[in-house]
Amino acid sequence: MVGFDNWDGDALAGLMTPRLCKSEFEIHPFLGRNVIRYVYGNDVVTRLPPRPTGDFADFGREYRCDARATPRTWMPSAKPRTQISNLLELALAPLAFVSRQVPWLTKVHTGASLHDHLPHHYVSALTPPDV
Repeated sequence: MVGFDNWDGDALAGLMTPRLCKSEFEIHPFLGRNVIRYVYGNDVVTRLPPRPTGDFADFGREYRCDARATPRTWMPSAKPRTQISNLLELALAPLAFVSRQVPWLTKVHTGASLHDHLPHHYVSALTPPDV
């Protein structure tokens, strides 16, 4: 168990983070209550590592932002993102970056997206409107 018994700070936020623990590990209750994970669109990194490398789990509260919605708002996720199921899906993730650069490919859905992992998406979606 992680030693957070004396923590008196605010919640911890994780942006663009992969899974950090094997699913069979016991997670300290502090992490479940105080860690907030943000997932923008179909960010591929939030679905790593791929399932063939082992069964990993998320912890904490997850909030998602729909990359195509206007305005962009963060909503609590009813169900955490799942791991990428195969290595082919991981190999296809960079195609999302290319498809967003070519106008006639913008409607192509690639699943996990390397483009949605770019930091400016998280920063702009998390920045309050009056800032």
